[in-house]
Amino acid sequence: MSLNPIDVLLVSPGYFSREHFSFGDNHLVALGSALQEWTGARVRILDLDYEALLPRPANDILFDSEFDLIGISCYSSFDYLKSFYLGVEIRRRNSSVCLVVGGYHASARPSDFLGEDSPFDYVVVGEGELPLTRIVEALQKGERLEERTLGPEPVEDPDQLPLPDWHLLDRYLPVSSRLTNEVTLYLSRGCVFNCSFCMEAAKGSRTWRAFSLHRAEEEIRRFHQWINLKDRRLFLSDPLFGLNRDWRLEMLERIERMALPAGAIWALSRADILEDEDFDYFKRAKFGLGFGLESGDADMLKIIHKGGPGEAEDYLERFIRLAHRTAAVGVPWGANIIVGHPGETPESMERSAQWIHKLFSRTSPLTGFLSVDPYRFYPGSPIDVNSSYYEEHYGTCFYRPRWWNYSEPEFTSMWIDPSGSLDFRTRERMMAELFLPILEDIARKFSYKGYAEEHFRTPTKHQLKYLQPLARIRTIGHFYLWQQLTGRENGDVRLDPEVVGLLKQERTRTLQDVIKRFGPISQSLEHALIEVPRERFVEEKYLWESAGDRTLPLLPDNTSTLSAIHAYAVNYHLLDLSEGDYFLELGGGTGYGAAVAAQLVTERGKVRTVEIEPQLAELAKLNLKEFKNVEVTAGEVDLKEVVQEGYNKILFCYALDELPDILDLLPANSKLAAPVRSPEGKQILTLVEKTQSGTRISRHGPVLYVADKSE
Repeated sequence: MSLNPIDVLLVSPGYFSREHFSFGDNHLVALGSALQEWTGARVRILDLDYEALLPRPANDILFDSEFDLIGISCYSSFDYLKSFYLGVEIRRRNSSVCLVVGGYHASARPSDFLGEDSPFDYVVVGEGELPLTRIVEALQKGERLEERTLGPEPVEDPDQLPLPDWHLLDRYLPVSSRLTNEVTLYLSRGCVFNCSFCMEAAKGSRTWRAFSLHRAEEEIRRFHQWINLKDRRLFLSDPLFGLNRDWRLEMLERIERMALPAGAIWALSRADILEDEDFDYFKRAKFGLGFGLESGDADMLKIIHKGGPGEAEDYLERFIRLAHRTAAVGVPWGANIIVGHPGETPESMERSAQWIHKLFSRTSPLTGFLSVDPYRFYPGSPIDVNSSYYEEHYGTCFYRPRWWNYSEPEFTSMWIDPSGSLDFRTRERMMAELFLPILEDIARKFSYKGYAEEHFRTPTKHQLKYLQPLARIRTIGHFYLWQQLTGRENGDVRLDPEVVGLLKQERTRTLQDVIKRFGPISQSLEHALIEVPRERFVEEKYLWESAGDRTLPLLPDNTSTLSAIHAYAVNYHLLDLSEGDYFLELGGGTGYGAAVAAQLVTERGKVRTVEIEPQLAELAKLNLKEFKNVEVTAGEVDLKEVVQEGYNKILFCYALDELPDILDLLPANSKLAAPVRSPEGKQILTLVEKTQSGTRISRHGPVLYVADKSE
């Protein structure tokens, strides 16, 4: 009996964030190669991330009726909504296709894909080669399998798998380097350890299974022949590289003899499986290593399942030996820690930071770096399976235990209180306070010189960025958003004390840059620009932008804006706005400029700000209600009458075609600044100075302001 030919499409729907991902859909290539070899199926691979880089994307083949089976890879829980609703749309357009989903999330939560509204026929748990083969063989006979959840069915001997057909990714080879310079390959499967946070256990097998040494070498050679590893970083993406020491050392010797032209080779291992002499092998094979340190506190390591009594202390001691040995040999390495793991306390965070500081500060020359991640709750992990234990024993609170069902997964996945004594906000604050100085010290001390040097410096640069004020403010902003969405609190993030302090720090840095570019200003003006909370004069969505030197919209059509910080520094410096002045501002928006001016003129002076837009004028009144020396005027005014009230410093915050006809009315020792259009149509910042001896007009370069709305 001849079997029906089967057409299969294997789909990567695109990752939630591809920033840290490498090129090469190894898992899809392995699946496709097995189906081709074992069933004769005709296989195509579609990666929506890679398609976006092509001049002619072929996304529409998702809905092509030629395919008998479409398999979607829901690689992580971050990709759940995308994967599910991609399946919904495929099913809507093709009611007869056999639709399968697999991946880490499918393995951890198969029920998420099996409800009444699910478009999927089958969910594969764990490795997919054997379950998918059974599905295809049934389709070839015109049948369907009865069970909807298949697996886990691990391939016990990886050498039984067909050699990968990398040509399944030929379509994406020309754009591979545009996405990243790192490519991936794996030489083993599985992990024998049971770290509490890890999803690996959801795949259903805790055995370590490596290709034979000959097969592993063949895998690398074939991959190199296809992609050309010259100057690329090769990431061996095994969950645990080289668990067996004999295999590990022989594999490293083979890689050394292969003399691959790769810029670097990178793999993940554990400090407690390596011996000192191993690092000589890693050095000769041009290897860098990544380690899950997880914490510098022995008590937390026990909670994380990194060792029981006595073992956790030995684990930390091995890390110290590792750091010194890699320094002596010259092997680059990185350690990752998880901050805020369930059971974490303020005390454990402090102990962890103290130990990690010693680890890196006492190692010389330093060839290691550190990455610091907040704990994220992953389904299928031991914590997920035993979440009630953590809640009862430590007081852990999982605010969104099904975070993958919601928007903002980057925040909701880490929105937990680790323990009764450490809530989310405290963890977030302490994480920066404790570990940012350590990362800054590592960036200064990192002295590795060797293959792919810049590659091994880059992670610290990224980590420093993630703990900077603006990144922290984004997280706090999401915290307030979700507090509101879940009915817990309806506060204003702009009034949050931590946000206020962080934005002040950022304004200080911004103003330092402004002074370098535009020249020095008075201490009083510098103080006012730092102290006035600019974020309160714009919409909450511009919270983080408010501390930068940029123009921000006040109205949706951009006809009214809040000028950049440098504009106030330059204008108020030119006006020499000082204690006792009477200051008139035309086009004051929501009141920021008036608030800064009020600090400069003090209670001995006066500020009057005029705004023609009623809604902005009302906001200005609210924003400035605490300032006793400020008056807000809504609508148009008779400028001549106002000037005669004794205002000696005047600023126009919108562009004029010519200077106003009030110069003769200005009192002695007064100044007026305005952007005035030149005959060529450019706006030129123009300063008028009225003295006892006459009027002097000077011009101070091009500017860009909104137009005069009263024209």
